[in-house]
Amino acid sequence: MSQQAQAKYTVTHWEQTTIEAAGGGPAWARAVVLKSFDGELKGTSRAELLMAGEPATGAGYIAQERFVGRLGDRVGAFDMQPGGAALPGGVTRYQFGYVVPHSGTGGFAGLAGTVLFRHDEAGAVFTLLYTLAGFAAAG
Repeated sequence: MSQQAQAKYTVTHWEQTTIEAAGGGPAWARAVVLKSFDGELKGTSRAELLMAGEPATGAGYIAQERFVGRLGDRVGAFDMQPGGAALPGGVTRYQFGYVVPHSGTGGFAGLAGTVLFRHDEAGAVFTLLYTLAGFAAAG
């Protein structure tokens, strides 16, 4: 049975560099992003993002991210791969994200599921829909 856990998150560091992109298309960039999470999930993450375009004209990103922290009484780490694309004006059109299979360590061993990062009237919110072998509830 799937469980859901949410946390508000804060970007604590953003270091972006431009990548040379051949062919005259949208600008490319790479960013190292650090976040802190507070809610049902508590911890920190480090992400490596690859981005194309600008919010005003349309943009997309993919990321490799590692969360280190806790969910209930479970402590450990897991990797995720979120991404998305936005239409001109920054309106999110497509979004995806999943837990990398077999990436969980410690209390997150056996974790599987999907992830969603969103910004709305509640602020910046992270949602994890998951299953975890031998884990009945989120604490």
